[in-house]
Amino acid sequence: MYYNRNLSKDINDKIPYLYYPISTIDHNSGPITEIALYTDHSGHTKKTYIAAGCCVNQPDIQKDNFITSILDDGYINVWSAHNEILDNENNNNNNNATEGNYSTISDVKISNNGKYIYTSGFDKRVEVWDRKTFTPQYIVGQQHKANINRLAVHLEYFDQEIVASCADDGVVIIYNEKEDNGYSSSDSEENEVGNWRQEKIYYSSSYSACDITFGIKNCTNYLFTGFECENGGIIKIFDIYQMEMLYRKKYPGRISCISLSPTGKLLSCGTFIGSDDDQLSNDIYLIDTETQTHINIETPQNDINLILWSRDGQKIVSCSTDDTGIIYDIRYLSRPLTTIKHQGFIEPDGCGIVSAKWMNNTDVLITGGTDSTLRFWDLNLGDPEIHSIFLNDSSVSSISLTDDDEWLCAGTNNGCVKVYSIDRDFISLWDKNNNNNNSSSSNSNANTSNFNSSNSTNLNSGSNNSISISS
Repeated sequence: MYYNRNLSKDINDKIPYLYYPISTIDHNSGPITEIALYTDHSGHTKKTYIAAGCCVNQPDIQKDNFITSILDDGYINVWSAHNEILDNENNNNNNNATEGNYSTISDVKISNNGKYIYTSGFDKRVEVWDRKTFTPQYIVGQQHKANINRLAVHLEYFDQEIVASCADDGVVIIYNEKEDNGYSSSDSEENEVGNWRQEKIYYSSSYSACDITFGIKNCTNYLFTGFECENGGIIKIFDIYQMEMLYRKKYPGRISCISLSPTGKLLSCGTFIGSDDDQLSNDIYLIDTETQTHINIETPQNDINLILWSRDGQKIVSCSTDDTGIIYDIRYLSRPLTTIKHQGFIEPDGCGIVSAKWMNNTDVLITGGTDSTLRFWDLNLGDPEIHSIFLNDSSVSSISLTDDDEWLCAGTNNGCVKVYSIDRDFISLWDKNNNNNNSSSSNSNANTSNFNSSNSTNLNSGSNNSISISS
């Protein structure tokens, strides 16, 4: 399949429909930190669920920090979650919540089978939500003593919930719903919360656990964690079946992000320097998960925000704070395959390219960054940029894409979620809802005994709930 800059009828004819958002969820919060999407194929209809976390800039007055929606229905919910003064002793279905500071939601994940939505926050906890009803179920993770940075959901389990969290205190915790999975907890702290068992596998330390991911394919029993420490970084590999550490190695560069190849055989690790005074390495590390040997990839990028693999496992994309993305072919690592760059107006003190996703049904990479633009790249072309969407009002903070590529959501630094679709039936649905001036707010029937929640809001009634939606 060939592309050209004119987006003629010869190409994937759906991509041009992404010029304008169907709708904008304007939350008036801090940056959107993470967006998760899940498509439910059960029953006779297909519905796509979105969950988005927000950064809380004013914790004493800003409560609405969690956005959920069924995109196909055109409705959104706004919630208040991660209250730092919730009663932790009776956190399962309690009515003892007190007003306090609401914290930033650092990560959002959805179960493989769509059962739960998981959120982590700077309140040092993980919250478990029912995905279908958007109701809170459990609070876990209280063994963390610092901000939780990332969550991981085990991709190889569809009938069982296995989740992990990592935090600035160096602690890593594994959570699994009560079914017997053969774990041994002889060398770990264990605590049960309702139906959940949580096991601390790494203890408090002077270094921060910045990223985490479970193994797949032939290494499903592995949990990979990247750490930042004073004079470099550390990678640890933990066997979640035997509950023992298999690998620990210190590297000269601080680890900022990790990503596992689609085969599970290679772990890529991005690094950051932090300041010009640091004399640390800024290499990319490529670790063989079977032999635990590694090679270094030299890179001019000082601070890498994210690193991801192509679907065929042949290419690595490294995106950094300097607004560049460098693509490497793992078969020819002596020099980069190509370099892509976000240009135009760049916000002062911007974070560069902060999010990227591969489209699933065509070989196109989507990136978003400080120049307030989503860019589409076909890396097989000499001039790879084939499409772009300018967001007008703010830089991009997060991107999420459904498995069928029908929905694309982009979070911004000013608290908006831009909703795009390449399916014209969905576009018509949202247009109809936006033009229905007689529609009214529908109250959420969710049981929010653990949390303070707001109403479920129709597309035209957002102003009463600190949220607005415009087409």
